[in-house]
Amino acid sequence: MRKPNYKITLAACYMSYVVQAAVANILPVIFIPLRESYGLTYTQFGTLVLANFAAQIAADVLLSRAVDKYGTRPFVTSAQYLCVAGFALFALAPVVAPGHVFAGFLVATVVFASSGGLLELCLSPIVDAIPSDAEDSSKALSMLHSFYAWGQVGVILLTTLMLFAGAPWQAAFAAWAAVPLASAYLFGRAPIVEKSAAGGTLRIRGLLRARLFWASMLAIAFGGAAEVIVAQYASSFMQKGLGLPKIAGDALGLCGFAAFLGAGRAAYGFLGEKLNLHKVLVGGSLLAFAAYIAMVFSPAKWLSVAAVALCGLCVSLLWPGTLAIASKGMPLAGASMFALLAAAGDIGAAAGPWAVGAATDFSMGLAMSGGALSAEQLGLRAGLLLGAAFPLASLAAQIWLKRVVAGLRPQPGQEQEQEHEQEHGHANAG
Repeated sequence: MRKPNYKITLAACYMSYVVQAAVANILPVIFIPLRESYGLTYTQFGTLVLANFAAQIAADVLLSRAVDKYGTRPFVTSAQYLCVAGFALFALAPVVAPGHVFAGFLVATVVFASSGGLLELCLSPIVDAIPSDAEDSSKALSMLHSFYAWGQVGVILLTTLMLFAGAPWQAAFAAWAAVPLASAYLFGRAPIVEKSAAGGTLRIRGLLRARLFWASMLAIAFGGAAEVIVAQYASSFMQKGLGLPKIAGDALGLCGFAAFLGAGRAAYGFLGEKLNLHKVLVGGSLLAFAAYIAMVFSPAKWLSVAAVALCGLCVSLLWPGTLAIASKGMPLAGASMFALLAAAGDIGAAAGPWAVGAATDFSMGLAMSGGALSAEQLGLRAGLLLGAAFPLASLAAQIWLKRVVAGLRPQPGQEQEQEHEQEHGHANAG
């Protein structure tokens, strides 16, 4: 009997993480062209980001049970075609809804963002279920998360180059629609193992009684916000806030951010067992806060660009590292924990950029003209200054998470009653 070729499965999953990167990162690259062509405000841009991640949250929560029941293959394949449909609808919005372009953009964003939520729900379980004799699943999962960052680099750089060459912004959506089509083809040939739990799993009621779960949720929410705010606003900040040419700002700052993000995650894939993850996450949160402050107040443009890039390394493990801690601390939690933690991350990723966009528009309205900085420059700096609250909140959440893990003995994820006792300090096991 022919042995299944799981290399195809991994290739399809890695390519799908590039799709997810396109879903999350194509809007910030084209926002300035959209703003100049259709008069969109920063609040409207924040609303598109909010809708993007809200749709991913809905997919995570509403479809997790269906994925468990029917398997990942139909959903991971459908997600590819849903992404293509959303990209096409966004590109055609000015034609389909000429008097309501923003509404068209909003509907299209919900469509292609739903595909990102489905991919988020399916890809990690698919890779995790690959037989251990075929692939080291922990290393494969770390590499899977790093492909999001490499995809982010590609989306930013190639889309920016297309715009610089004079291509219309719609061409970027057409070009990136080819990636989910290729992923769908690979998944049609890829062997997929549907993983089922051997024995009982910790139910949602048990999760909700665990301080570890709540600490992990807060840490991922604030860490997700700290990451996505920079990913969504760095392009606009460097072009309009710093006055840099778009291609220079995107290539040096935004691509640098994504490259450091991927490098941090790839390094964890190789060095994870040697790292004190709690120290890395606490230190990353603190350094991310410092990077935000440097972006806003640096007297030199190149220092702001460097802060944007280095922030990618600071936030690289805030989401996947917290997920690893939660998974290790609650080994019997099952798919429900991953779905809820992903939803928490998406909530932070939605709320943070929306708040920054609203703060930017509000500050622009209050800014006085005639100074060294324009109203838009002041507004963007004020918005990012508000954004600095999220890595600071991540720092507090990571410190709490570290203390919760240190106080857990034995490890959670066993009997629900035992978990409840642990959280109240009554367990006395060795």
